[in-house]
Amino acid sequence: MTPDSVRDYLRDIGSVPLLTSSEEIELGRLVQRRQRLIDAFPGLENDATVAAAAMAAEGLSKAKLRAILRSGKKAKDRMVAANMRLCVKLATKNTRSAGPSLDMVDLAQEGALGLIRATELFDPERGYKFSTFAYWHISQRIWVLIADKSTAIRIPRHIRESIAKIKKIQANAASSDLPLTMAEAAKKAGVNPALIDLAFRTRTLSLDALLHCSTDTELQHMLPAPQEEPPPLWEEHISLIRDCVDALPGERRQVVKAAYAITGNDQAVAERSSVKIAAEMGITRSRVWELRSDSLKKLRVQLESLRGVL
Repeated sequence: MTPDSVRDYLRDIGSVPLLTSSEEIELGRLVQRRQRLIDAFPGLENDATVAAAAMAAEGLSKAKLRAILRSGKKAKDRMVAANMRLCVKLATKNTRSAGPSLDMVDLAQEGALGLIRATELFDPERGYKFSTFAYWHISQRIWVLIADKSTAIRIPRHIRESIAKIKKIQANAASSDLPLTMAEAAKKAGVNPALIDLAFRTRTLSLDALLHCSTDTELQHMLPAPQEEPPPLWEEHISLIRDCVDALPGERRQVVKAAYAITGNDQAVAERSSVKIAAEMGITRSRVWELRSDSLKKLRVQLESLRGVL
């Protein structure tokens, strides 16, 4: 976004007045009333049959149901608009760790999704401020986006959480003049040190980077050339493969045909999962895997011996 568009975006957000505590409670109740109906009757706003069932179950007239849905939607929109400042604040706070691929507006818009979810879950009867409740949901969305988009290699979320836990343990230990190594902190956190070490060592390299052993050889020159796509199978090849499958013993033949949708004619058959195959054949799923693995090995041997024919 250009500086002018960012300025306009921030001005629009800042023009919405903040809510008072009493307004938060009032709007939260309207949102919750609507949300309870939507959760209880999925498709309520788009399906007349579901709406009729909701009216009958809740003892509501059509006009009353529409009023609840309409007032709840307006209340939700107002709560979101009035709290977008919090999204901008948290987005600005995390911009430095986001990297060049994400700007403040990207983070704020992602945080708005967390804000919308917080609005749907907020219970005004518990007595805490909405901003306190929404803070975690907004932050969570922003952190997930940064973790997924800020690096070329995506580290799984559970690994990121383990790394954060280890760093916190190390920081606490350092403040007590009892520094811990990464392996010691991982052991204390109940995390496999090998996985964390691999995550720490994961990094990207430019294809233009020079090799350490040379001053003029780039990394891309050491990579293997892309393999050509295999030629298409002709009808006689397909027929030969089918003959090899038909030559397999009973259960093996049945498993392979079911798993890879192989038929004796041109009829289209959907591939089936191991669970479905096991249920149809009356055997365990592990037995299906065993039969399929063994059958594929036998087929490879057969087809290798026919390489000249193929």
